[in-house]
Order: sequence, then C-alpha cells, then structure tokens
Amino acid sequence: MKSTSTQELVRVTPTVPAENKTDHHSEIYKNNPTETVFPMPYYHEDGVVRPLLGEATNYFLANNVNSENIVAALIICLSLNSASLGHPVSIILTADNQLIADRVLAVCKEITPEGRFVEFNGITPQELFRSQNEIKNKAIICWNPRECKKAITHIQQLISIGYSSRRELFKSSCGEKYQNIRLEGPVAFIGVEVGDEKFDMSDPSILRIALSSNESDTNQCSPELKYSQSHHRNCDYEKSRLTRSFARLSPRSVSIPYAEVILNDLIDQRVQQLQWTFKLIQRQISLISITNNPPAFTKDEAVRYCCGQNPNQIFPLVTSGPAIAATRVEYFLMAQFLKDKIPLKDEHYSPVQVAIFEAVRKINLGKLTRSIIDQGDKVQVLKTLYRSNNYWAKIEDIFGMVNSKDKKLISIQFIEKELIKLAKLGIISKGKVLQSSDYGYFINDINIGKHVTFMNPSKISDPIFNMAQIQVVNPINGVVAII
Repeated sequence: MKSTSTQELVRVTPTVPAENKTDHHSEIYKNNPTETVFPMPYYHEDGVVRPLLGEATNYFLANNVNSENIVAALIICLSLNSASLGHPVSIILTADNQLIADRVLAVCKEITPEGRFVEFNGITPQELFRSQNEIKNKAIICWNPRECKKAITHIQQLISIGYSSRRELFKSSCGEKYQNIRLEGPVAFIGVEVGDEKFDMSDPSILRIALSSNESDTNQCSPELKYSQSHHRNCDYEKSRLTRSFARLSPRSVSIPYAEVILNDLIDQRVQQLQWTFKLIQRQISLISITNNPPAFTKDEAVRYCCGQNPNQIFPLVTSGPAIAATRVEYFLMAQFLKDKIPLKDEHYSPVQVAIFEAVRKINLGKLTRSIIDQGDKVQVLKTLYRSNNYWAKIEDIFGMVNSKDKKLISIQFIEKELIKLAKLGIISKGKVLQSSDYGYFINDINIGKHVTFMNPSKISDPIFNMAQIQVVNPINGVVAII
C-alpha cells in the first residue's frame, strides 16, 4: 500500500461522467506531498473542496483581523496577486481608523510573495513614469490620496486601458526637446482612504471596500472559525506555507462556461456600468480559479524544497499551464466575496454613513409601529414620514443607536456632519419639530443604495460538475456549503 506522501491524488469529481471531464480537471497529481506542504483545494478523499483562500482566513484570524474584515482581507489578498496572475483587480479601501487599515493590509502583505506589489506614500507623474520596471505586472499600493493626486490620472489610465503616456522635456547637447513617454501596464491599484481624504477616481472597474473599525473580535466568531483557529499551526510556518503556495501560482487563461448566464443576469438587473461590472466579476472568478488549481508539484520542486532553497529560486520553474475551466465552486466563492460590494448605480457610502442611515431607519420604523400604517407599503411609509414629525429620529437617539455596545465611540458632532452629507445626497431629510427647537431626521428610501445580486449557485451548470451537488468550505466562515 502506498504511503500518504506518495499516494496519487486525483481531483474529486464523484458524480461527473467521464465524457464530461477535461484533460485539466482529470489531471493526476503524482508524488504530491501531503496537505501540510501545499493546499490542494480539489483533491480530498472526502470530496469536500477546500479553497486556498480558506487557509488565508485562518491566518488572518490568528493574526487578529476582525471577523467583520475577513471578506475585505480576502479581496485584498486577491488584488495583491492579481496583476502578477494576469487578471488585475483594483480596489479602494475606506476606513475610519488608520490603525485598522494598517493592520489588515500588513497581514495580507505578509502572505503575498515578494515582488508582487509596490508601495507609495506619495508619488508624482515623473516618479511614476520612471518606475516602469518596478510597477508593471504588480499591485500599486497608495497610502496618501493628497500626495498621489498628480499621478492619479495616469494610474487610472493604466487601470482602465492598460497604458498611459505623457510628454517630458529632455535636455541634451543638441538642445531641449519634448518626447512622448509611454507607461505600460497591466497594474492593479490598492488605494487607502482614511477619513475625509479621497482619491479622485471615478473608474467603475475599481471596487470600493469598507473596513470595519471594530476592535478584534476573533474570540466571538462562529464555532466553525473557532474550530479552524484551534487547529491552526504555528503562524511563522503558516506564513511561509501560504506565501509559497501563492508564489507557485502563475498567469493562466480561464474559461468561464457560464459567462453568458452571468451577463444576462446583470442585464436583467439593469446594472448601470454593465461592461465594467461584468469584467470585474470575470476577473474575480479567474483569480479564484487560479488559486483553486495550483500546478502539479514536480520532483524538481520537491528536491529543491527539501534542500531548503529560496522560494524565489524554486517557483519560477513553474510555468503557465493549460487553460482552466471555472466551475460552480468559483462562482459561489465570487458571489460570497462580492455580496453587497458592487452598486447598481455609482453610489458609495462609508460604514459610518450606513450605520447612521440604519439608525434613522430603525427609529423611524420603530415609531411607526404605534400607527396603523402598513409597513409593507413602502409608498405609504415614506409619505407618512414626510408628513408627520412624530416619527422622526432625534440626534440623541441616533447617537445612542450608532454607538452600540463594543463599538468605537462616534461623537455627536461627527454624526451631525455625516447627517448633513446624507441629506445633501437626498438619502435622508431634516426638519424642525413643531413647537420645539429640536430637529428630526427621516429616511427618503427604505434602503441605502442597491447592489448587484447573484444567483443561487445551484442554477449554474458547468461542464465539470454539471448540476451535481458539490460540498465546498466557505472561506469566510469555515462552514461546509452544499451548492
């Protein structure tokens, strides 16, 4: 009988007819080390798919990333690797607390292979164009919107069309003359916005991710994640293992058999930025597919690995492999990561603004329960709120609801500033209460913004699994989902 370390590991497709398998998905991984060396998402005897990103979640939790920020951390992790893997995804992180942004990004960078990202606190156009060799096929992290302001136009062009150009004055012995300089991509962009400082970027392909400012709460997470943490190995070993796992990944073309189904669903939802939204979803699925399909572990790699060679000397040996066919698993994971992340229209709100809106809404609707109004009738509810100040929310009540237990205190003054912003956007309204010097607030809509929704994965058919049920570990909460 073969030992575990040398047993042939075959991708688990228990109910798939042989005629529906592709060469790639029926590939046999010979002489592969055990799961303690590199995660193999599709290759488990129990048939459960365990994504590499689930291993990343364990690392994030072990390093005190708030469970509310796990989705953000997973998206950051994909973005940091995206340009190097041929499917660049750009994001802007919004946070109310600089320390939270620092912590989440720092942990994500720890498991990202060297050379896949560059960081700038501030950068000018001249510096950007001189960094051609440093930024191509990498993620650019910008920490300071104000200091990056002059270069943002060029970065936005790199993101949207893959290149940027400018004219520069050159001096030589023959005199001075202007020359056109071209900066080539692809690049991914990760911007960090804290407080009121914003990047002047309107590109619809950029995903905006809000970070929760709550303190670490990994001790209060779900039982599944607690179990996962309790079995977590030494953090230094895990960091090395995850970094090497991501380093082994290389650019791959990914075919999405159900792409037309996704596109038709977006059309039915009347997505405003259809082209860019579709492209963003495709890239997310492609990146997840690459992480779920690492290359076969070769004998050469095993020898070099056992000899303790530097990962950078080992993993360039792994070249681009055949095209990957995305399955229903990748769609499920993409839908989990991008849930409530892509607005149907160009609307973006900070976590505090959402919390304030929810507080006003709950107070308004709570007071309406004393009336005979049918709260299922949206028009009747909004009309009643407009006409009667009896149901309006007072600032002190909003303050109390926003500052619930175990959350960072938000001052009344700050809440008032955000209420003014929301009123200017037409999300809420402000009025003076009759026979009083107080003001009250009421909502103008039941929900704050609307987001792209995703179909139940069971409606997605792919040539690998067809419509057969699949068990997959959800990286966000560690629960085994049946899709």
